[in-house]
Amino acid sequence: MNELQNHEIQDIKQMIGHVGLAEMVSVIETICYEKAEHAHSSQHDNDSAELWETAGTALCNAYNRITSMGL
Repeated sequence: MNELQNHEIQDIKQMIGHVGLAEMVSVIETICYEKAEHAHSSQHDNDSAELWETAGTALCNAYNRITSMGL
């Protein structure tokens, strides 16, 4: 897996500062579910789809915890 470059980390920090942590997690959660659907429907790759679905669920749980903390 590729590591993020410093400027990419700074960009992410700026986005979190602009929209908030909860919104960033929500966007990544949505991307995970979209990737799961794509893996399942177009590639018929149920293993990858399940992994993306699991990641989306974990991020959904994280989102709920973050919003309950007011972040």
